[in-house]
Order: sequence, then C-alpha cells, then structure tokens
Amino acid sequence: MSSEQTATPHTATPESVREVNRAILLGLTRRFEPLSRAELSRRSGIFPSSVSRIVEGLIEDGLLTEERAVPTGRGKVPMLLRIRDEYFQVLGIHIQPVETTVAFAGFSGEIHRTWSFPTPPDPAEFIPAASRMIRSIAQEVRPPEGGIRHIGIGVPGFVDAAEGRITSVSTLLDYSLFPLASELHRATGIPVSIDNDCNLGALSELRRMQSRQDAAKRDFLFVSIGDYGVGAGLILGGELYRGHDSRFAAEVGHIIVDVNGPPCSCGRRGCLEKYIANTATWRRYKPRAAFSRDGFREMLRDAADGKAKAAAAVRETARYIALAASNLTSVLNPAEIVLAGEITEAFPLICEAVETLFRSPFTKVNMRRSLWPREAPLLHGAVCLALSRATPTLAFGMGVDTGSQRPNSGIQCPPPQGGVLRQP
Repeated sequence: MSSEQTATPHTATPESVREVNRAILLGLTRRFEPLSRAELSRRSGIFPSSVSRIVEGLIEDGLLTEERAVPTGRGKVPMLLRIRDEYFQVLGIHIQPVETTVAFAGFSGEIHRTWSFPTPPDPAEFIPAASRMIRSIAQEVRPPEGGIRHIGIGVPGFVDAAEGRITSVSTLLDYSLFPLASELHRATGIPVSIDNDCNLGALSELRRMQSRQDAAKRDFLFVSIGDYGVGAGLILGGELYRGHDSRFAAEVGHIIVDVNGPPCSCGRRGCLEKYIANTATWRRYKPRAAFSRDGFREMLRDAADGKAKAAAAVRETARYIALAASNLTSVLNPAEIVLAGEITEAFPLICEAVETLFRSPFTKVNMRRSLWPREAPLLHGAVCLALSRATPTLAFGMGVDTGSQRPNSGIQCPPPQGGVLRQP
C-alpha cells in the first residue's frame, strides 16, 4: 500500500478555524474600514457573538482599534473598527540597476513616504548605503513600538524565495549569489525578506483588484516593462505561481523572439526584453543619445501627440508586445494580461497593436494597464512582503507558510488605502 493511501488526513482543528476567522475579519476590516462589528458579521457570515469575541482578541493584541463614530442624528452611535497602523511598521525596498527606492508603511499597507539613493554596482557597497538610509529614515519617522519591524526587498532577478537569497540578477551581475537579505539583517538588526520584484508586483496588483471588488479575475499575467529589463508574475487561482521548484516562473523578458537577435545579459540572443525594455524603445528614437528617464517620458508624450518619429519607435515596441501577448495567451489563456511601467503612458498605441496584429480566431488577448501608476506595484509589493511577516494570523490569511515555505505558496498582501503614494 502506498504512503498516500496510508497517510492520515489533516482535518480542521478549533485553533485553525479561529486563525482562519481572525484572518478573514482582519482582511475585511482592512478592505472596508471603518466598519462596525455588525457590518463585519454581515460581510463575513460569521455569527455576531463570534465576531465580537475575535475582534476583542484583535484589539487586545493591538491589531485593531475601535472608536465611536461621529454622531449624525438621533439613535445609537456605532463603534467603528480600523486597522491600527502603528502595530507593525515596515520598509519596502525596490532595487533597480540605477536607483533604489525605499518606502515606509504601516500595518494598513499604505505607503506614507518614499526615498531613493543610487544603486551601487557592488552589493558589498549596497549594504552600508542602505543601512545609512534606513537609520536616517528611522530618525525621521520615529516609528513607535519597537521601531521598524521588517524589511521586504524586491529585486529584478531570480530569487529562491524559500531560502531568501538571490540566485541571479542579469542587470546587476555582482548581486548574483550575494546573501543580501542576511547581510542587511546583520547590518541593521532588522529581519529581511527578499523576492523577485515582479512576483511582488503581481501580488500587489491582485490585492488592488480585490480592494476594488474586482476579484473575479483570479488568473492573470502581470508584466512590468522597465528601463533595462522586463519581468512578470503569474497569478493562478488567486495565488502566485512560482514554478515547480519555487525558484522562478513567468520569466517573460527572456522569451526568445529572434534567434539571430542581439545578445542578452542572460547569455542567449534575441530575448524579448532586448526589444521592449525602455532603453530599446529609446534607441529606436535616438540611437546616439544616452538614455534618460526624463527624455523617455518626453518621447512618450511626443508619441501620444502623434509626432512621427516618437510614434514609430513606440509602435515598433508595441509590435513586439503584441507578439509576446499573443503567444502567452495561446499558452496560458489568462483572464487578462496586466501591463505596468512607463511605456503604459502610450497604452492606446499598444492596444492598437495588440488588437490588430497576430490575431487568431481561436484566442483573444485581453490586456489592460496596471491599476497602479508606473512602477508603484513593485514597490508596494516589497511592502506587502514585509507585512506578511507581521503575525501568524496575518501570514495564514495571506497564504504564507510560516514554517518551511512550500513551492507555489502565494504571499498575499494588504490592499492599498486610497491607492496613492504620498511623496516626501
């Protein structure tokens, strides 16, 4: 008899049911705050007496606050629940080849402030640079109750999420195999988690969809086009798919579109990112001029205004995006492909290519812009990663294995509050 036939089935225990219910009520409060216990019971379907018991525990543990609503007339004034932002305050770090961005956020998931500094090419230099920035932020924001509790890092490369280490970063080669998370933890004393930035961006997009009550699309491909590379995250059944060994999946930027194409930093030729990254679009526009973000944004504005040279450069990029979208739809058949990055400022031109090129009578490509502006989902995803370490209850509700992480276990994250990054 096989081990599968003799294995003892795992059933729910009273403790696991309580943890699930705590996670449900915490998630609903975050999504709909402020709300009363009665409304929480109605939305969750949990008996009012059980809701009150769980809420009392969440208040006692410091995760929620309850305050009397502003009176609007006669009758009983309800008590309203809110997430207690001070309970667990974190930093999210998004490392890019030229610039690293740091965000400060509380337990609600709202990003309150952002900072940036040049990314050193040597990871050994990154540690002291990031440590100085973290100390400066801590002095500026003065987080209460134990200071900054966790740091989440998103990097544009392959990451062993279960082990918490970078395996390969083609745009920052010296960072490959460097123990960035453990070294930053050693330097700051703050626990650090790390993951692929587009995996985190996909999870941030998922939570944004849920906060807008658009949870029907639980299968989508999130594609982020950056200055130097292209990444993606794949959501299946509402969870992040990491590949069979939890090391990588959906590396869209390294799909080969031309075997005789230009060499890629991954060691092969003709990868998609060599044709649609922002630097590739820029080279079509001004092949002899150095790339700059300001110049690229001006080019996108010119393309939107119909200026021929800029529009031609963007349309060529859109052609390759349409090619990739058509092939990916044939393979995955996702509910939609979500596009993020600066290039989405020219989304009408991209849509035109997607709708007219490489069409098939058997498949339809559904593409839309990210609900976030530019690269915001990648940064918010790093915040989500840090917040997923807040409590066992929160981790349970986010699909995180708090022991050894299973392949394909999705990290869910708090939805943004209002969807606006507040700049310094």
